[in-house]
Amino acid sequence: MGSGQLIVDPFLGLFRKVFWNDGLPSRQDATFAVTWAIQMTIDLNAGGVNGPISIATLFQKKGHYEAAMLTDDEINDHLANVDGMIEHIRNYGKEQRGDSSDAVEIPVPQ
Repeated sequence: MGSGQLIVDPFLGLFRKVFWNDGLPSRQDATFAVTWAIQMTIDLNAGGVNGPISIATLFQKKGHYEAAMLTDDEINDHLANVDGMIEHIRNYGKEQRGDSSDAVEIPVPQ
């Protein structure tokens, strides 16, 4: 992961603990996780990491290994799923907090 490794390693560790703690992920799940991790690294811009995202996968097919580059559409599909997952996590947090009217407002320094 190069200059973004310090950001991406803990994120991938969280993914492992949450999504595939009982074994290896499927190719699809791993590609989703890597897409999200790379996008997070780009968003945080660690060491100047920038897009566009390029992902290649290595997989076994009929007893030998093949490599394939994801198309822009495939990457965009994964990014849409990332947005959906982020929204799901946000909604989970809102549900756990219950009615937000009970929340204590912290003044923003000016």
